[in-house]
Amino acid sequence: MAARTKPPALTLPTAVAAIDARHALMVFPADNAPDPPSLWSHFYPREPLRWVWEEDSGDNRVWQLWHLRPRLSTSRRVIYTKWYRDRPIVLSLELAAALLAALGTPTAGDRGLSAPARQILESLDDNSPQSPRELRLSVDLVGGDHERVYTRALRELWQRMLIVGFGEVADGAFPSLALGSTRILFEDLWSDASQLDPAAATVQVRQLLAGSPRLLAHFERTRRALSPEPAEEKAAPARETRRAAPKRGAPKAAPVRGSRKAAPARGAPKAAPARGAPKAAP
Repeated sequence: MAARTKPPALTLPTAVAAIDARHALMVFPADNAPDPPSLWSHFYPREPLRWVWEEDSGDNRVWQLWHLRPRLSTSRRVIYTKWYRDRPIVLSLELAAALLAALGTPTAGDRGLSAPARQILESLDDNSPQSPRELRLSVDLVGGDHERVYTRALRELWQRMLIVGFGEVADGAFPSLALGSTRILFEDLWSDASQLDPAAATVQVRQLLAGSPRLLAHFERTRRALSPEPAEEKAAPARETRRAAPKRGAPKAAPVRGSRKAAPARGAPKAAPARGAPKAAP
């Protein structure tokens, strides 16, 4: 039996090469599930993720991968996003361009966005990247009372690939992911996506995500949500309809031949015999 090939050491070039080959890799696995695939599972196959943070510990792999994230995001060789369920995922430029085109993002612009999402995008179009604190201040969404609105607005932008993660900034007790406009930070990618045919791009995305059923299903749901199918035509009226009631004063229809005469009402007087008519024989 052939020996398994040992994965290369985790570095920026080897991580970019893995992303280019797999097209979409989460940073860390979700609940150690194999799908969607992750950088962790690529470089440390069959090794469950355990959150050991110390740099100088016997196992510093989590620390190493964690600090590789901002370098990946600013390398401009991949796209760092939270497109999949608000989780960090890194995409190849090929897949990112196809996704943008398939979702219709370059042509739609800010159409369909909520007012907070539109304000955030306008701020990032003017100045990218920004720290979360700077961004909240620029759109007046500071404080816990606005947390839900801010989170929901970012989700709209992640879903459409309108924003990317780009580096980290010291924004409090822990460094925070800086955010930027995809159109501003990746102009060439945006231009390439705007020239792709959406139908052809959809086929391409399906091919590139064929190895991850969950990512593919997420793409299909997102595509349908952003580009709903036209409503079905209303059903044609039934052929059989009720007969219209006769208008007042209209002549009654002639009785049908052979139809029985109506029986006389009980107690009604019998008709007198015609004059000159012979009496019935006893």
